[in-house]
Amino acid sequence: METILDLIKNRRTTRAYKKMMISEEELGKIIEAGMWAPSGHNRQPWHFTIIENKEIMKKINLDTKEACKNSDDPLYHGWANNREYDAFYNAPLLIILSYRKDAFSPIDDLGAASQNMGLAAECLGIGSCWIGFINKLFENNFKKQDEYRSLLNIPDAYTLHHGMVFGYPKKDKLSPQPRRGTFNRIK
Repeated sequence: METILDLIKNRRTTRAYKKMMISEEELGKIIEAGMWAPSGHNRQPWHFTIIENKEIMKKINLDTKEACKNSDDPLYHGWANNREYDAFYNAPLLIILSYRKDAFSPIDDLGAASQNMGLAAECLGIGSCWIGFINKLFENNFKKQDEYRSLLNIPDAYTLHHGMVFGYPKKDKLSPQPRRGTFNRIK
């Protein structure tokens, strides 16, 4: 059995998916893992919107690319202007993560929920990818927030933030990457 550290080290971002949908049982476990994430003052401010509809995924992809066409960030600008780029990598399932507007630490809370969901997917042999790109569609755009809250039946009390895609990986996993980062210790 894998230890949690092995699971963390083995998880990889997946950017190529088989067309086959994950099972309801697997999806339930991924959602449950997200709901058990820690949150600021235990507010549990998340709302998960599960999208399997390819037309809606295509609309979100195109709207996000349109929102980023004039981005100062070369990465976002490049994706936005690449007609072939699919922010969801043809995954069969997208989950939009939203947070309640009265949340204490919403971005941290959604980060914890996303990490839990990605690790649960890894444990099940399912690939995942955190889609921060679509946040550019939602941030500071109240008109788009309202449009998508209505389209996706998300309660008004929530702010749409980012997405995650899930599916069975099309390719074998890559080997672990060396870790970068720094730390210090003060005694």
